[in-house]
Amino acid sequence: MPHPLLDVTKAPKVPSRPVSWGLGDSALWLVAAQIGAATWFAAIVALWFGGERPDPIPIGALFGGQLGLVLAYGVGPTITSKIRGAGLREDYGAVLGPRDIAGGLLGGVATQLLLIPALYLVILRFVDADPGDAAEELVSRANTAFLKFVLFVMVVVVAPAIEELFYRGLLLRSLQRHVGPWLAIVLSAGLFAIVHFQLIQLPGLFLFGLIAGFLAVRTGRLGLAWMFHVGFNFTTFLLLIL
Repeated sequence: MPHPLLDVTKAPKVPSRPVSWGLGDSALWLVAAQIGAATWFAAIVALWFGGERPDPIPIGALFGGQLGLVLAYGVGPTITSKIRGAGLREDYGAVLGPRDIAGGLLGGVATQLLLIPALYLVILRFVDADPGDAAEELVSRANTAFLKFVLFVMVVVVAPAIEELFYRGLLLRSLQRHVGPWLAIVLSAGLFAIVHFQLIQLPGLFLFGLIAGFLAVRTGRLGLAWMFHVGFNFTTFLLLIL
């Protein structure tokens, strides 16, 4: 008999009303996110930099290039739910309860400060790399108060909102209907880690995805996973910016 805290079989798995969205919609918006981000970035480079890719890429250009991700990960599931489902709350559990805030934030901070370092303490015994290089390089470009604010919005506000709606909302719940809760958590976490295209960060992102997926499935809503993501990213932001 599973431990009560680990028993995800009792958590709501699918909306109570029939819906017609599923894995096809998840695949559509995942592909649209990658194409959209690349297209928007190419447009920005063409319009503002004369077609020559700047090196390093300014924070503002990166932020603008993420518009494709915002549309696909945020607007996509919203449109899917409106047209083919029962609404964000019913379809994806898009609910934020009072208890989600403190618990999620503390969990995100603890994961970033304790679990991730413990994981890489083992990994870096075998791999000569620094998982923080990419983030540190990104933060180094935010050399004004305004750019720091832009980076904060990107990392702490936008990313948790849209990624949880897609990965722990549309994708995870679509997978649950086919493979059950545990495998759905694993598969969604794996895809979440892979599409960040950062090999050294992949184990940490996978661990993060496992925890966020478990929180979403166990509670039957996105609120706790949302706040977990915010706490995790906010801790990263502070560690790099200070």
